[in-house]
Amino acid sequence: MKIAIDGGYAVFVSFRYKSGTTRANVEIHNADGPLVGVIDLAQTHPNDRFCKKTGRKIALARALKKTWLNKEQRAKVWNGLMEKGMRV
Repeated sequence: MKIAIDGGYAVFVSFRYKSGTTRANVEIHNADGPLVGVIDLAQTHPNDRFCKKTGRKIALARALKKTWLNKEQRAKVWNGLMEKGMRV
């Protein structure tokens, strides 16, 4: 899913799920192409029930913190995902 943020940047976010693990892929692009790509995981404890919603939140928060985006830009990514109907 593509989210436009200030400064001419676009953030692409996608999620993958596999056996209790949620993976968030975050790519930041400008007009010239990709600048940075970050992947982070959320692992379910063996005693816990797998929940995609919780996994998405944890994995995305971790991935966004690894980027150079400031707090306001990270908030725009979260709000953009919610506006586009992604259940984060």
